[in-house]
Amino acid sequence: MIGYQIRDWKDFPPLALDPYKVLGVDRSASEAEIKKAHRQKAKDLHPDQNPDDPKKLEAFKQVSQAWDILGDKEKRAKFDRGEIDGDGNPTGFGGGYPGGGPGGRAGRARRPRQAGRPAGRAEAAGGAPLMDSSPEM
Repeated sequence: MIGYQIRDWKDFPPLALDPYKVLGVDRSASEAEIKKAHRQKAKDLHPDQNPDDPKKLEAFKQVSQAWDILGDKEKRAKFDRGEIDGDGNPTGFGGGYPGGGPGGRAGRARRPRQAGRPAGRAEAAGGAPLMDSSPEM
């Protein structure tokens, strides 16, 4: 196919992890269960316990990130509602100001001013013609 290029998966950014899976708890787990799971995993994977193991260091970082989200009531609620991902980044298109969604400016191109059109709403409200009445040749 023309214009279609197969890419390697390594070219794509990694997906955010599910903090519940990282800590090995259910979504219905209590705060105490989450805290206990975090402490146990953090203790087992701590860099002081495993100084020469880069895989355990990466796992420790994931456990810390999961705790950052699930250990905070607000962040956990946002994650459960789908407002943030496993890295704590906003998901979706969000609405309102600032950014995308209704009323937002992000990604919205402005139309260039055309001849015969007012520069702004003030001129339009003041009675200036919206279009030039003379024919263009």
